[in-house]
Amino acid sequence: MTSAMRETMWRQPADLRALLDDRESVEAAAERLRGRRVLAVGTGTSWHAANHAVWLLREAGIEAVARPAMDAALYGLGAVDGDALLLLSHRNTKRYSSAVLAQARADGVPCVVIGGRGSSGVDVETVEQERSKAFTASHLGALLRVAQIAGLPGLER
Repeated sequence: MTSAMRETMWRQPADLRALLDDRESVEAAAERLRGRRVLAVGTGTSWHAANHAVWLLREAGIEAVARPAMDAALYGLGAVDGDALLLLSHRNTKRYSSAVLAQARADGVPCVVIGGRGSSGVDVETVEQERSKAFTASHLGALLRVAQIAGLPGLER
């Protein structure tokens, strides 16, 4: 007997290989972040990924700060001129993440959304949607996508 999580975990090596072969969306998204302070935002597992994203980006010389989506939605993102939003979301449907994204776009903040394959409004896709709510493959895929962005030359501020 197999579980949805076990099936997902067994496919992760193939998922990561496919992401490594797909750089076009990563390069396009990175252009929106180039030379900017990055505000990484997420909810739940994606909030965890946002914190890891900050570490990866900082190691690449990119100024970055993590914000929980709920705080950013209720109290403001805190973006200033020259900032960009990096939103991490498995499906791009959570209420607070969606509110942050809508407000950032309305304010003219450059935005990049990293999320699951087939989700609407996603700039950089990760993996197919998971049945397991643990989001193991999506989380890993989001981190790989951020690592790909961080590895591109000339993004630092």
